[in-house]
Amino acid sequence: MIFETVAPTVKHSWNLPKGWEQIPLGSLGVAEIIMGQSPPSTTYNSVGQGLPFFQGKAEFGDLYPNPVKWCTSPKKKAFPGDVLISVRAPVGSTNLVREECCIGRGIAAIRPKKTILTRYLLYALRSRQYELSSCGRGSTFASIGKEELSTFSIPIPFLSNPSYSLDIQNRIVSRIESLVGELKGDHQLLDKMRRDTSRFLEMKLEEIFENLQSVRQPLIDVIESPPRNGWSPKCDDNPNGTPVLKLGAVLRFQYNPDEFKRTSLPTDPNAHYWLKPGDVLISRSNTLELVGHAAIYSGTPFPCIYPDLMMRIRVDQSKADSRFLVYWLQSKEVRHFIQSRASGASPTMKKINQGHVCNIPFPGISVEKQRQLAHYLDSIQSEVNEMLKTMQQDAKLLERLEQTILEKAFQGQL
Repeated sequence: MIFETVAPTVKHSWNLPKGWEQIPLGSLGVAEIIMGQSPPSTTYNSVGQGLPFFQGKAEFGDLYPNPVKWCTSPKKKAFPGDVLISVRAPVGSTNLVREECCIGRGIAAIRPKKTILTRYLLYALRSRQYELSSCGRGSTFASIGKEELSTFSIPIPFLSNPSYSLDIQNRIVSRIESLVGELKGDHQLLDKMRRDTSRFLEMKLEEIFENLQSVRQPLIDVIESPPRNGWSPKCDDNPNGTPVLKLGAVLRFQYNPDEFKRTSLPTDPNAHYWLKPGDVLISRSNTLELVGHAAIYSGTPFPCIYPDLMMRIRVDQSKADSRFLVYWLQSKEVRHFIQSRASGASPTMKKINQGHVCNIPFPGISVEKQRQLAHYLDSIQSEVNEMLKTMQQDAKLLERLEQTILEKAFQGQL
């Protein structure tokens, strides 16, 4: 037999058909595993010179519509026919290589031998992504190494008869792609519904703001004091530490109270970086699309520190309504104002400063009118959130159905 197996460290409980075997990836004749290695940062570029460079799942999720980085001196490469797999959190995400690329240390390439079809290997790994992710080591940023990958097993039919095995593999792949293809239309329809639903609020915002009187005043005129950057202490996630918001706590003009970490460093109770319920937070550093996004701190967690990558605004309630302000910051007028002033060498990290925020144009309308508009927009936002929540549940059902298809395929049940 051409397969020299190694003792697997990951146990599977699936029942396999007669003639099938669980074979570790590192077995002779199955696959070659190439762990990524990041080249010197001086060889990276963002202008398309060299090979597409990937070092994390977020970058290769849809190879390669718009790589963020390229590399002119790659240390490790992947080629068409290889399967890329993320070896750092989220561990186990996979995709096929369509063109030669450079892989960094967050990625591994699995190169199947002639006895394994590439797409069979891809779907076999996806069918056990949960088990792959559970192999990750580390509490903060889980990762897996070459040893874990080498001993991770996939089901392979009739190893002793390679031509028959390849024929069965091909049939399984065809069946999977036929069934999953039927679900693709549902995914596309759901994606369109989500885009249209999100666009509905944008349309209402445009409709309202285009009809506002043209008088503007700088934002500094309706806030208690100039905005201030927060503090980003070193965090150790000690459960008894002080909560510090992550940048993701303010995203797409929504506040997420679960996006925080903790620090054990001593704090000053009189410092400026403590939040109060009702404070408006603005992202001062992010991608061009996300920089300047804002949300209202809900009071959870409490007490809480906001980070240096955010600015805090305290609205003068006699002059402005905080909820209206957050909606106004989503307007085309303000988004153009912010994006035209955001700067930074990196295309993925643009910044605005306190002066920019102070000079954001704000409508010269009464506080009462602002509150009326905010109340109306709140009702629309609530409906949109409810619809998006339902669609998210539908998306999870589709994902579970796809996973069920994969699991049955590799138990010989399709």
